[in-house]
Amino acid sequence: MLQCINPIEADLLDAASGNKVRFRLGGSSFPPNVYYKIYTERNIIDVCAISPKNYCTNNMKLPLALYSNNKQYDIFLAPKNDMSDWYRRTENNGWRLVSGRILYHYKNDRLTLESSQTKYLFHPSKLKRKQNAEQRKKLLQIEWKKKLYRGDFEKLSSEEDHCEANNLLDWVEALDFEGYIKDWKFIGTTKSGTSICELGTTSVSSHAINNNVV
Repeated sequence: MLQCINPIEADLLDAASGNKVRFRLGGSSFPPNVYYKIYTERNIIDVCAISPKNYCTNNMKLPLALYSNNKQYDIFLAPKNDMSDWYRRTENNGWRLVSGRILYHYKNDRLTLESSQTKYLFHPSKLKRKQNAEQRKKLLQIEWKKKLYRGDFEKLSSEEDHCEANNLLDWVEALDFEGYIKDWKFIGTTKSGTSICELGTTSVSSHAINNNVV
């Protein structure tokens, strides 16, 4: 499928890396546009994330002998927790527009431009990244419920009884956010290159066995 959309990048992908393509509808107008994004199931090593500090600044240089073991200058040697100049990871892999126009530039689409330039701190610890992901998931769930409450309760007038409001509260509380996120990850997503390779290997093996039997 990616060969039809972006044949140049499709030739660069290795099936063993477990790549898959996810499609979504979006845009600021109707009918919506179709966007795609390439994912990988394999781990990607980010070398800069292992040492995110900016080692070119003066703060990272070793102090002179004059300042070492000298209480008079301890104030200048105090560690600083300023992380403003640390390495920030840029994915450069935002949602791209599926367009029949080959020369369609990414700057012409706001969603493509914004999603490809997102920068964030990539912690070198896998445990810390997992904790941050769980925290973002909780915040997303809170915002999701806020939108449900805000959108539905604004339709209720003050003259209506509380019965309908209570039913609406029960309905919102019964919604399965985990199931919603799980389904959202698989909807409109192609199979990974690894599964396709395994399917091809199985077919070749079965064909070879049948030939040997014959």
